Amino acid sequence: MNKEWSEQNKKMQSLIKKADTFEEGKDVLFTLRDDLMDSLLSLKAELGREDFDSMPYINADGYHCKNIAYSIWHIFRIEDIVAHTLINGDEEVFFSGNYQSRINSPLITTGNELVKEQISDFTKQLDLDELYSYIAEVKNNTEEIIRNLKYSDLKAKILDERREKILEKANEENDRIKEEYGEVEEKIKELDAQIEEKRKKLSDNDLQREKLEGEIKVLQEKTDGSGTREWVVPEDPEYTPVTDLSAPDGSDLDLNQITSAFVLQQALEGMELSQPVTLAMLRKNISIERVLTDESRRAQELASKMVDDKNNAAYTQIQSVRMVYDNKFVVRLTNGFISPTAREEDAKKLVLEDGEVKLLLDRILSAYNDYLVLTYANVKLPDDELSVKTLAAQAVRSS
Repeated sequence: MNKEWSEQNKKMQSLIKKADTFEEGKDVLFTLRDDLMDSLLSLKAELGREDFDSMPYINADGYHCKNIAYSIWHIFRIEDIVAHTLINGDEEVFFSGNYQSRINSPLITTGNELVKEQISDFTKQLDLDELYSYIAEVKNNTEEIIRNLKYSDLKAKILDERREKILEKANEENDRIKEEYGEVEEKIKELDAQIEEKRKKLSDNDLQREKLEGEIKVLQEKTDGSGTREWVVPEDPEYTPVTDLSAPDGSDLDLNQITSAFVLQQALEGMELSQPVTLAMLRKNISIERVLTDESRRAQELASKMVDDKNNAAYTQIQSVRMVYDNKFVVRLTNGFISPTAREEDAKKLVLEDGEVKLLLDRILSAYNDYLVLTYANVKLPDDELSVKTLAAQAVRSS
């Protein structure tokens, strides 16, 4: 919670403690809730779907080890349960609006029972648009309940039967989850047995290969120097470095994948940075640039000068200029990270050490190579033509 929201919260807490300022306190609360909802809506507008499931600090202590989608789900399920089951004693929005099916959620609970990878496995199943529809309806319903509350209602006690209803639902859900986990464990055991069987077959194949290599070696010793034939033991296939920025099928390499959630998340995975830099912050500060040939660069500079001079007669000539790119690209990472939702004037930049920036760029290029291997089968950028420049905070690949 930022400073402004914190002040609003303190003001609201103070006002609702007195009968004569109770209604004013509710108005402050509604303003605070509107600000918080605007922040959540800005996340949806600015981030990609993968960002909502990302967990860069999965092993950290504290709430930031969760992900964005889980936090939204958890907060509004609690609000829905408290507002309707505990306070109003009626049906939750989650059930009246058929949101379990609409959101595609395997849970009806707040998700407290989930940890680490279970959280991301859960949120990847959720329909984000329907989740946002749910939280909007919960917000409106809760505020309608609050509008009807009187100052005297603050001293009312929650009925025991309403508490028991929540516990009953939670116990039923826990039993269902335990049953599902039991089925999953059985499937894992079956898969482990299959893997062990495959591993045994691979071991048998390795022994057979060693035997064949031994026989080949004997044949080599017998034929070397005789002028007849020399046998060569075949080596394992190696990765094929690309010679330019073209894929094996002739299309251009997709350099935009360097800023994809897959590549950036893989680069961040396991890194212990001095600042809590998130995937969204990293994506905001990274850029990719194809490098023009010297001739095209000079033509571009000339065209730019013509435009600056407003030389109308030269516009036709500029349109005919064809830009040619060299087999190089530059990845730039600006050191100084700000949350995408933070206000520029209030935000404090998170600055990494030079060594961290260099390592991060190196890991991003390695992750992009992994993407190339997965996409094009054993094709990757040549290691000897990759360089990372710490001072300029940029990585260069040339061919």
